[in-house]
Amino acid sequence: MRSGPGVLARLLAYSPDIVVSGEFGAAALRAALYRAVSPRSRFVLCAADTPRKSSLRGQLVLDRADAVLAEGGAAAHAIGQLAGSARRVFPVAMPFELEPFLDCSQARQAPDAHRMIHAGDLSPQSGAADLLAGVAACAEQQPRRAMEIWWAGDGDLAGVLAAQPLPPNLSQRFLGRLDVPGLARAFGQCGLLVAPSLAGDEQAQVAQGLAAGLPVLGSTRSRIVRQLVRDGVNGWLFDPLRPADVVQAVKRALDVPARRLDLMREQARALVRPSPSQEFASQLGHAIAAALAAPDRAPARTPARKPLIPHGLRQLARSTSAR
Repeated sequence: MRSGPGVLARLLAYSPDIVVSGEFGAAALRAALYRAVSPRSRFVLCAADTPRKSSLRGQLVLDRADAVLAEGGAAAHAIGQLAGSARRVFPVAMPFELEPFLDCSQARQAPDAHRMIHAGDLSPQSGAADLLAGVAACAEQQPRRAMEIWWAGDGDLAGVLAAQPLPPNLSQRFLGRLDVPGLARAFGQCGLLVAPSLAGDEQAQVAQGLAAGLPVLGSTRSRIVRQLVRDGVNGWLFDPLRPADVVQAVKRALDVPARRLDLMREQARALVRPSPSQEFASQLGHAIAAALAAPDRAPARTPARKPLIPHGLRQLARSTSAR
């Protein structure tokens, strides 16, 4: 459902049975308002992230949602805790924008073929620090081999990574946060995607990397890596909390000849194309079924004429309608 003036009025005019809205913004707030004044309606929320604990809007939207599609297991767990029930929260890999990445050339020449790239937030949970330590150890063991890693994203660890003393044969480049076309161009200049997450929150990046033909050095702690990456076929698996595992995975990837990597790129694309959309459709069906099974809510006013919609919700509705 799109946001904008008059959306709530249109919902009331058309009286849909189910409203699906994304995130915790103005559109979701209007869907929550409609759910509050239409007891027999149902509201399904799609969320890629959790609202701040201090967010009144986020909590009110969650309170009114009958079911939630949450991007990734970590987000589903956090939203389930905030919502007070995990039974109406469904983890899912959201359908990703893959077309720009499918346009990347499947073949890579040196030095692009073995250049590594990490995409996403550089937070402690990203596993970036553990990965860089492993790559540096591998570079020290093979001083004649040039190694390079690009970081597409930003976060608390960016400065820490940049300040690390590295072997002379290992270089790194910080690209900052990129939009989808920019990330696709960066993927086209690299040969390997590194996904060392400790929490499995890099679903879009893994799917997009595979679509770009990048074999994945992936963490076994990531659900989408476990689903889509087959060791030795379209990538290599490792536990980011085991330094020897990281070193061994990096060494295995860099030892693969460029022509063999091109064959792995074919396998990468073959596996990623159908999965996210199919999973999303299946989980959306489960979420709608759960929403339909939810009980009707009380009408907007009780016999004692106590407002069902809290004063704070009314204020938020007025402020968003005025924008």
